[in-house]
Order: sequence, then C-alpha cells, then structure tokens
Amino acid sequence: MGRQGCILSDVTVRTIIRLLASTDMQMCDIAERVGCSKSRVVWINRKYSVRLYEGKRSSWKMAA
Repeated sequence: MGRQGCILSDVTVRTIIRLLASTDMQMCDIAERVGCSKSRVVWINRKYSVRLYEGKRSSWKMAA
C-alpha cells in the first residue's frame, strides 16, 4: 500500500507521468509501483492532463 501525505520528488512525478502516458497500467498499480497513494496519481493525471477519462472509469484517451 502506498504512503499518504508524503511529498513526491520531481523524479517520482515524472515517472508517474511517463507510466500514465506510455502504459496501460491502472492508477492503483502505478501508485503501488512508485510507493504513493492512488489519489496522488489521480491528482497528477488531472494536473498534467495525461489521460482523459471523459466521465468514464475504465477507458481513457491520451491527451494531445
């Protein structure tokens, strides 16, 4: 389980962005891999607009 309330390094944020952009991994799997919470991965995805879910939970489009 990931850690909550911790500050992520720039390297970790870039790793999350790269995994969101280049893999089909679920957000919970990305969170587990980098050691943070799923909500942090969701927040990073929204902030950097990597995946566009358009109201769906299981499918997305890559942002242009």
